[in-house]
Amino acid sequence: MLSFSIIALGFSSITAQVLLMRELAIVFYGNELALGVMLGNWLLWTAVGSGLLGRLAAKNKHPLRLVARTQIALAFVLPASLFAVRISKLPFERTIGEITGFVPMFLVSFGAASLFCLLSGFLFVVGSHAYKHLRTDRDLPVSAGRVYLFEAVGAGIGGLLFTFLLVRYLDPFRIALAISALNLLSAVSLLASRSSGFLCRRAYRGRRPETRGPLLASGFWPLGVGGIGFLLLLIPLLFWIAPQLERVSNRLLWKGYDLVCSRNTVYGNIAVTSRPDQVSFFGNGLLMFTFPDYLYAEESVHFALLEHPDPRRVLLIGGGIGGGLEQALLHPSVQHVDYVELDPKVIELGRHYLPSAQAALLDDPRVSVHTMDGRRFVQTARRGYDVVLIVLPAPFTIQLNRFYTLEFYRQVRKILNEGGVFSFGVVSSENYIGDELSDFLSSMYATLHRAFPDIVVVPGDTNHFIACTRTGILTRDPGMLIHRLEARRMDLKYLNSYYLPYRMSFERQEYLRSRLRTAEGRLSLPVRINRDFEPIGYYYDMVLWSTYFSPIFRKCFHFAAHLDLRWIALFCLGMLFFFVGFAWLPGRNVGFWRLYRSSILLTVMVVGFSELAVEVIAILGFQAAYGYVYHQIGLIVASYMIGLAIGGGCSVRSLKRFRNPFRTLVGIQFLILILPLTLILFLSSLPKCGEIALLRLLGRLGFPLFVGIAGFLGGFQFPIANKLYLSSLKKLHGSPAPERTVGSLYAMDLVGSCIGAFITSALLIPILGIAQTCIALTMLNLTALWGLMLAYRRRRF
Repeated sequence: MLSFSIIALGFSSITAQVLLMRELAIVFYGNELALGVMLGNWLLWTAVGSGLLGRLAAKNKHPLRLVARTQIALAFVLPASLFAVRISKLPFERTIGEITGFVPMFLVSFGAASLFCLLSGFLFVVGSHAYKHLRTDRDLPVSAGRVYLFEAVGAGIGGLLFTFLLVRYLDPFRIALAISALNLLSAVSLLASRSSGFLCRRAYRGRRPETRGPLLASGFWPLGVGGIGFLLLLIPLLFWIAPQLERVSNRLLWKGYDLVCSRNTVYGNIAVTSRPDQVSFFGNGLLMFTFPDYLYAEESVHFALLEHPDPRRVLLIGGGIGGGLEQALLHPSVQHVDYVELDPKVIELGRHYLPSAQAALLDDPRVSVHTMDGRRFVQTARRGYDVVLIVLPAPFTIQLNRFYTLEFYRQVRKILNEGGVFSFGVVSSENYIGDELSDFLSSMYATLHRAFPDIVVVPGDTNHFIACTRTGILTRDPGMLIHRLEARRMDLKYLNSYYLPYRMSFERQEYLRSRLRTAEGRLSLPVRINRDFEPIGYYYDMVLWSTYFSPIFRKCFHFAAHLDLRWIALFCLGMLFFFVGFAWLPGRNVGFWRLYRSSILLTVMVVGFSELAVEVIAILGFQAAYGYVYHQIGLIVASYMIGLAIGGGCSVRSLKRFRNPFRTLVGIQFLILILPLTLILFLSSLPKCGEIALLRLLGRLGFPLFVGIAGFLGGFQFPIANKLYLSSLKKLHGSPAPERTVGSLYAMDLVGSCIGAFITSALLIPILGIAQTCIALTMLNLTALWGLMLAYRRRRF
């Protein structure tokens, strides 16, 4: 039953983490910086719970009872945390749809993660103590490794179930209350099992095998009774309490709006609000489109279609249900429109809540609707389009940044006919372009110019970039566009003979061109090209976001833009000297054991960092190579937990058979060191896979394989490091409290993972690119390896 409780802990932790992060992304600006802050706070509080609160477990003489009570507390904390996140904007007097600054986002995520993570981190230490208490033949490293294993198993199961089942069919409060019921079941079963004596092996030690059956069977009654109670509790929770909580919290979250529908999908949350004669769609709390909004729809479509002398086949990625389809079909020459939307729920809700005339366009014989990733559609499409339109938000996430990279632009050019037109829009300013906005726009322009020879940029609050496969097609003369507008007999509400000359005036175009030209001369670094594996466009957008709230964050981002491998090397050397400095403290033997202990702490933290970094790199690399396919992304995440569980299980089984565990730890560290280098080789070989089906399949399988290997190595390392760390503390302090050892090392693992989650996605990959990030990971692991080798060479074991 204790094993079931630890599995339930892993299941609850991963499910609660994803659930709360999805909700925080709805309430706040859901880019990688925000998600990194949320994940960092989650891991930080878990580290505090295991490292500090875990010391209290030594004073408790009934660890099983403490495990059960802590799980009961977890059952009540998760729904309360979810409700708190829903209403968190109210104290800051912000409404949904407003972009919120870094400080409120940090404070809310810091508070929302606190109680649950403190308890879950504390449970890891208490669970290790409980295993040691129940099985006196086991030492602490074996017990801690077993808890690590079962928690990873539960997390793997939870990740798979959440990805493929829970998020599809249950709303957030139903998921949260189901997890609460699971923890209550685990706690009640554990307490009942303890009273029955089933958990104690001494109860049937010495009995003949034929007499153990009835005793063993009698121990299963707590699980059966708990299961019946679980079902009786789950029914009212899911069908009465959860809908009430969902309704009340949504009303507070969408205060000031008339919320008519909120649906959760595998891709996020879709909400629909209404006002008289107006319907608005929100994706993860940010406005997707409002209907009718004729100015936005006309600008998104007609600038590009008017630039083409005879558009017939059009590809529209995003924005179709919000008015883009209606505007494209106004051109009499348009024969066919392929409309691509990632989330099928957007199409479904559009049919239901938009006016019938607008929804009917989805069934127009000239329209084909494709619910899939737009990048993947472009990769598999054939040449034949006259115009390709991207109607998506700015690249405020790395996922969206994939639609603004050089590689994507080159893919678009391949599917355009000769003389074809490509267009997208990004946020700008109508009258003044500051330095941060100039950097962002210059990167967009320079990247696009690498793929297309001729570009026209229409200035305004939204800058529309229009590119053509050859020169001589595009025009900067508004008079030509007005002539085509009249020839096509189109009567538009905004783009007319009065608006076009104003929007495309010579003075406005010259000012924009001057800001694009001066960017490279102003920067100490040249204008960077936005690429799949070097997503600098996302970073520039993040800097632009920071200017809305605090000049301090803007300065920090500007300083970070100068980051390169030289700074990483200096940091690694400094970290190595800091940890190795313990070896020169007074007392040769004491200094050695401090070096020994510090090298273990360093390698655990670096491996935790590397595991999360490899996972992030694999997810981003897969999206860049194959498009955003949700189930395969879920498989990558699940493969990490599966690898962690297998590695932990193999290590626990082999722990007593290792003749020299320190040498084994050195070998594991070396394997982790070369893993990022092999990942670079793998990513560089993907473009060479070409059209060979077998190579494409191997490429797809390579991403979860690398993540699984990273999880396996990390899981294999932890029990060994735990055993070695315990021996070093015994040499230094005699016989320290066992819980202190488990909690401290687990906390260091989480701290490394916390830093890896935040730094990799928010800074390293955007600034350095994936290849240099992998090199930086190798340098970090080389530092940890040096620390281990210094300890190993100073004294043999």
